[in-house]
Amino acid sequence: MGLFDLFKKVPRIQDPLFGEMRYEVGFASGNTRFEPADKDVEVLVDCATDGPTQAQRDFFQKLQRDYPMLSSTCAEMITTEFRNWKEDFTIRDFPAEFTLVCIHIPENPDDKSEWTMSFTSIHDLNHHFEVAFIGDQAQHVQIDG
Repeated sequence: MGLFDLFKKVPRIQDPLFGEMRYEVGFASGNTRFEPADKDVEVLVDCATDGPTQAQRDFFQKLQRDYPMLSSTCAEMITTEFRNWKEDFTIRDFPAEFTLVCIHIPENPDDKSEWTMSFTSIHDLNHHFEVAFIGDQAQHVQIDG
């Protein structure tokens, strides 16, 4: 990367569902409304320079419909992982204790593709909790801090 590369404008994509997104090599990112969480969340969409596909938009819409079930699964996975640190850890009210901050959508969203949801928590302000799924089946949780 040369000195003048620092002054290049980041390409922008205007998507009908996700709104304005920044394009980096291999993915677009932006903030969009996620109705079940009643807030804007960051979305990372693996895509080419022309932006997200209709299949990726449909996937995001399905996530919104399925969020109550998915968040319940996330609560179970996070509880299991968190108990490695604190044996008696319990989530009493997932939406009040965990805030959805990011959704990563794969290039070809289907029942075989891994995708993730990331959360912050009132229980540990220094860590993010990322739950990986294949289809609607949670695979593992990673706690980063």
